[in-house]
Amino acid sequence: MPKTRPLDPPAPPTSTDSRTRLLDAALRVIRARGYSATRVDDICEAAGLSKGSFFHHFASKEELAVAAAAHWSATTGALFKAAPYHALADPLDRLLGYVDFRKAILRRAVPDFTCLVGTMVQEAYESNPAIRDACERSIFGHADEVAKDIARAKQRYAPDATWTSESLAYYTQAVLQGAFVLAKARNSSVVAEECVDHLRRYLELLFHHPRTAEEKMLKTRAKGAFIWYELSTPDEKTAQKFYGDVLGWKFRDMSGPNGTYTIVSDGSVDVGGMWTMPKDMAAAGAPVAWFPYLGVDDVDGFTKRVKAAGGRVQREPEDIPGYGRFSMVTDPQGAYFMLMTPSTTEARPMVAPETPGHVGWRELHAGEGAAAFKFYSEFFGWTKGDAMDMGPMGVYQTFFADDAPTGGMMTKMPQSPTPFWLFYFNVPALDAAIAKVKQAGGRLINDPMQVPMGRWIVQCTDPQGALFALIAPKR
Repeated sequence: MPKTRPLDPPAPPTSTDSRTRLLDAALRVIRARGYSATRVDDICEAAGLSKGSFFHHFASKEELAVAAAAHWSATTGALFKAAPYHALADPLDRLLGYVDFRKAILRRAVPDFTCLVGTMVQEAYESNPAIRDACERSIFGHADEVAKDIARAKQRYAPDATWTSESLAYYTQAVLQGAFVLAKARNSSVVAEECVDHLRRYLELLFHHPRTAEEKMLKTRAKGAFIWYELSTPDEKTAQKFYGDVLGWKFRDMSGPNGTYTIVSDGSVDVGGMWTMPKDMAAAGAPVAWFPYLGVDDVDGFTKRVKAAGGRVQREPEDIPGYGRFSMVTDPQGAYFMLMTPSTTEARPMVAPETPGHVGWRELHAGEGAAAFKFYSEFFGWTKGDAMDMGPMGVYQTFFADDAPTGGMMTKMPQSPTPFWLFYFNVPALDAAIAKVKQAGGRLINDPMQVPMGRWIVQCTDPQGALFALIAPKR
């Protein structure tokens, strides 16, 4: 993941006009500190401009706040307009996709997902009518956009309902704004994400749109979703000891006549598995590594398509009795991954994105980043998120799978011999986890660094040489 600074420095001079720079700074500072606690000096410092420049554009902080509300609407409006859920044909799917997108935004740092107008109106609703009116235009203007898909979904699935599209849109915004407040009180997005999950369930019940068996299967198998993670290692017992010490995993032996296999979990929800590779595989140069399983609805068909696109088939499709059918392939540039069609249509238990011990981010170090994204997007429907220019290191392209921010990809560093997938496991605090890695015999391959959304990461290898990473909300 790309490196960033812990704190935003003053903005350097750019071609952006000074008024816009002041408004951008206001969006950052007010969301972090609140309207009342924000001073004109704070906004000027964040924008890298003088107070003379501020008062050239705005007569007062209040006038800036009114303009900032409109600027917030324009900025967030562009974000939502570009969101992938708009491409869905069914209006109910678009509505639920909007809720999923809002949940995805919650996975950022608290100031990043905080609503500017929601923050300001709570402080100024009585003392400053102009600010209140500006916030009203922003909040209800956004709700009116959501109401359009609600109206279409109502016409299709609940034509006899007595509630109005506008009232449901306002209710949706009320839940989201309330979730922001709870997240601030806890200084964590987890409670807010749970609220959004309840909102989604309520909407599904309200429209009462039964899915066909085929639709349920496709949703459960979630084409292109990461459904499992697996460690191939020469020493499974040593790997269990290491990851148990570092991540607190529990282990369940599932070995059979065809070899050893261990399922790893956080104690209640499975994370993935690990197995001891046969000696002949190790002798043939099979990598000691973590591999992803990507869900598809037709393993055999997808395996053929991967081969036709220039990938390699490392293991032909075969059945795992009681679990599904899988194959092992590489993308055209050589990164390994698994394809799998589960035998059940039951969805796996969901966990919050930052749950300790689970994968919090997925990262492809590709032979060539742009070509890799083209392959995965065409095969699995992944869509682009933010792209970050890292200078000599190239572009870091984030991607969405199933309407949620899932990971990123970049062109690998020259010292990396082959392309590979890297997985970031959640830990509560980075420094404590690093100490466990070292004590258990692992090795750090770079220094800890802060990344966007205020998180901290470090990349490591386990005692057998498998590469993995850690991600935490704090040092």
